[in-house]
Amino acid sequence: MVRAIQISKLNDFIFCPYSLYLHAIFESFDKSLYQDTPQLLGTIAHEAVDTKKVFLEKEHT
Repeated sequence: MVRAIQISKLNDFIFCPYSLYLHAIFESFDKSLYQDTPQLLGTIAHEAVDTKKVFLEKEHT
């Protein structure tokens, strides 16, 4: 049986193999145990992009 590898896991490995290891360890834990304010704010900021609810304003030059 062929097992699929998630794209996000490849991204973690390319960014930092240790990051992939930590994500594998902590993925079953509640995020509040290992995320601090900067990570939570980043998640909120990316939510608009991830759900395609971003509106770009045209630059007026």
